[in-house]
Formats: sequence, structure tokens, C-alpha cells
Amino acid sequence: MVFISIYVVNGKGFKINNDLAQLVWIANAVMLFIIIENTRFSESFIETSKVLMLLVVMAAALVSVVQYYNPVFFLNFEKYSGAGNIALEGFERRIVSIFSWGDLMNTQYMAIGFAIFYGILIKENERRRIISVAMPIMVGLVMLLSGYRVGMLTFLITTISLYYKKLSVKSALIIATTLIFINVSLSFLNFDKNYFIESRLKSETAFTRIDAFKAFAYAFPKKPYFGTGGEREKALFEGFGGVARMHNVHLNIAYYFGIFAFLAHSIFLLYLFMRTYTTGKFAGYWPPFVGLICYLAASFTTPRAEFFEPGLVMMMVFNKYHMDRYQTGITNAIKTLT
Repeated sequence: MVFISIYVVNGKGFKINNDLAQLVWIANAVMLFIIIENTRFSESFIETSKVLMLLVVMAAALVSVVQYYNPVFFLNFEKYSGAGNIALEGFERRIVSIFSWGDLMNTQYMAIGFAIFYGILIKENERRRIISVAMPIMVGLVMLLSGYRVGMLTFLITTISLYYKKLSVKSALIIATTLIFINVSLSFLNFDKNYFIESRLKSETAFTRIDAFKAFAYAFPKKPYFGTGGEREKALFEGFGGVARMHNVHLNIAYYFGIFAFLAHSIFLLYLFMRTYTTGKFAGYWPPFVGLICYLAASFTTPRAEFFEPGLVMMMVFNKYHMDRYQTGITNAIKTLT
């Protein structure tokens, strides 16, 4: 559908550019998901993946703290500033940790992929006390220092859904420890919490997400079937009454590539929903489902959310692994009975 919208209906020339890159990303994601669904992952592969994800979380926490004092530390400065997304001070500042090296999708890597890593590690290390306590502290600091509202949202979704689903003395102590440690850490960093609340949580930019629906309702009927081929046309600016910032993946797909691409995307999401929910219900393994919820939550506040991304890939890998384990257990139980 994207190919038809760009190169057939809207007649854009076939050349190496962002449009072609987007098609390649989509094709890679589809092929990779097909491979995952037809692969049986070994326990050693899963254990290695868990260690690597833990190292990513630890590195992100460390780099975030260093970047608070040195904003250009480990920053892909040329690419990041070239997109006009860099601000080293003020409320527009983003402490992007290790995530500025991913094709300008730092918001997605942090709000979706990083949150999915967090969710998987919570479940996989629930009997390891030190990791269980350290994990929400490290991830919470990264999300809060980043200034990304959607990152804070997915952090809360993951934490509440997986970590504190059953209130107990242990979970209450972990909640208290996490809050105290984050508060102490922010005080140590001289983090201005009042300024942060006023500039980020109460910022007018939060309402541009609502304006996107109004602009979409105005512009979408102009080219409803195959969209604009990825171009922001005059009608979209008229709908916004000025600068067009449609931070909503679903509206973007429908506007840029038409209703058929939107339906294809929605069907794929429904498939993922059914796969991850089935694993959660029968195998008792919910992190992939919660990860998909994080994706959906983020997709309503960000302009891009690619499937060819480490967090979403690992979400499906762990979903497949635990569903295979469940099915193997059922098969062995039946053989034992017969």
C-alpha cells in the first residue's frame, strides 16, 4: 500500500530517498517477524539476550546521568542537531542517553523499545532481588531525565502492569525504595522538579496531539484512498492553522498513505494483539502484551513507530520462546498420560 501510494498514485520518482528507506524498513520488519514465527529459540540464546538487554539498561542509566552534566557526551551530534532536534538547555532539552544513534528515532527507542526491554527483564528476573530493585530505579531515571512524556507514560504502564500487579509487603517496599532513590538522585543532580512540571507536563505542546485529530479530519478527505505519498500538503497546514505537527502514527499512516495502508497496519496490530494475549493467557507470560500496549500508547503521541526496532523484535522473540515452551509442556503432559 505504501509503495502504491508513493510511486503509483502520487507519481513520485523511484529513487534512493527517505520514501524508499521507509519501504525497506517495512519489508525488513515483515520478513524478520516471519522468521521469528518460524524459529525455535534455544535457552542459551534467550539467556544471552537477557544479559545484553540488562547491559543496555545499565549503559542507558549511566549515560543519562553523565549527559545531565555534559549534554554532548555520547551524542550523535551531527545527525541529531541536523534534524533541528537538539537543545542543550531549557525545557526543550532532551537527555537522549544512548538513543541518539538510531536514525532519529530516539523517542521510539526510549518510549517503546527501552520500555519493552524493561518489561521483559522485570519478568525474567523477578526472583533476583537486586535486579528487581535496581531495574525500576535505572529505567525511571532515564525516562524522567529524558523529558519525553511518552517515555514516562510507558514506564508507568510497564511498572504498574508487571511489577506491582499484586500488592504485597515486598512490592510496597520496592515502590517506596524506588521513589526515595529517584528523589534523592534528582536532588543530587540539582534537578529542578518545579520547572520540569511547568515546562514539560503542563506544556502547550501536549495539546498538539489533540489538534492533530482536527487537522486530520480537515485534510484526510482530500485524498482518502492512497494518501499524499508521504508529503505534507497545504490542506494539512490549513487544518492546523499553522505549523503541521501530526504526532500520531495511525493518523499519519492514513493521511500519508491512505485508508488501505491504515487498515493493513491495523490488521497487523490485531494479529500481534492476539499472539501476545494468547501467550499471556495460556503461558502466563505477559511482557510482550504489555510491550504492545506501550507501542499503542506511544503511537498516539509520536509521528513514527517502526516495527523494525530492537524492543519490538525482542518482544516477539520472547513471545515465541515462551509460547513454544508452553506448547512443549502440554505435549509432554499428554504423552505422559497416554
